[in-house]
Amino acid sequence: MQLSVIVPFHRNLVNLHKCLAAVRAAALALPKGTLFRETIVVADGTPDDPTAVARANGAIVLAIDGPSGPAAARNRGAAVASGDVLVLVDSGIVISGQSLAQRA
Repeated sequence: MQLSVIVPFHRNLVNLHKCLAAVRAAALALPKGTLFRETIVVADGTPDDPTAVARANGAIVLAIDGPSGPAAARNRGAAVASGDVLVLVDSGIVISGQSLAQRA
C-alpha cells in the first residue's frame, strides 16, 4: 500500500505548519509494507505563500486559481498523487500520531 496525503490550503501558515508537522510524524508510525509517497499542499488562491512551510515539512506545493474551495484543491491534488490510497487532511487539522497507520 502506498499513501499520499493531500492538504488544501487557503490561509493561516501557522496552522499549516502544525498540520504538516503532524502528518510528517504520523508517516513515521506507518507499519512495514506501507510506503508513504508524498504530502501535497494545494494552494487555493491563497494570499499566503505556503512554499517554505511545505518544504520545511517535506511537502510539495501545487497552486490553483481561486479561491475555488477545498473540493477543487483536493481534486487537483488527487490528480497528481502517486499513492494508491489518498488521505485528505484540511490544513487546520492536526492529526494524531496513529491516524495514517489506521488507514493503512
